[in-house]
Amino acid sequence: MIPRLLVLLLVPALAHAALTPEEQRVAAAVDHGVPAGLALLESTVNLNSGTLNLDGVRAVADRFAPAFEELGFDVRWVDGTPWGRAGHLVAEREGEDDAPHVLLIGHLDTVFEPDSPFQEYRALGDTAAVGPGTTDMKGGNVVMLLALGALEESEPGRRLGFTVVLTGDEENPGSPLELARHELLAAADRADYALGFEDGDGDPRTAVV
Repeated sequence: MIPRLLVLLLVPALAHAALTPEEQRVAAAVDHGVPAGLALLESTVNLNSGTLNLDGVRAVADRFAPAFEELGFDVRWVDGTPWGRAGHLVAEREGEDDAPHVLLIGHLDTVFEPDSPFQEYRALGDTAAVGPGTTDMKGGNVVMLLALGALEESEPGRRLGFTVVLTGDEENPGSPLELARHELLAAADRADYALGFEDGDGDPRTAVV
């Protein structure tokens, strides 16, 4: 059930007539969430969060944190001072005792520091946009949120437990690395499954499942 639901979330062109009623509700929830998701994407892309712009990385975390809280997650900020970076956003929600626990991985930073000329979100028609982090990976974080919200329409989805780790130094890791990656490794130790939401091969015509 879970892989099929995730495919639904990633491939919205699937004909709704071929879906079960539960899957139709999941797909409809994605459609419903897209406008708010696009608004969140634009607002975070327009916040510079180059890895070394520590205030910018924290500002992006402040935009994403309420969206996870609205889904019932406990959200905390892990200060990155010990490894020379902004820090990480961690969101957790316990599932039912016999349900799998899933780790969802993203990041808050980009390679575009404040001195880069590439700073703003720009829509390209109705189906595409460019900007620092539109895919890698503020867009991936928004897809993650849409998936989590849509899974609330599925009984198996509601049973799952989740840990979300959005690192603040994926593009330029801090040091020592064992501190920089401690939260991610700890989350991996308790997870039954892990999914990364970064953009596969960078080609918008393809989906990576």
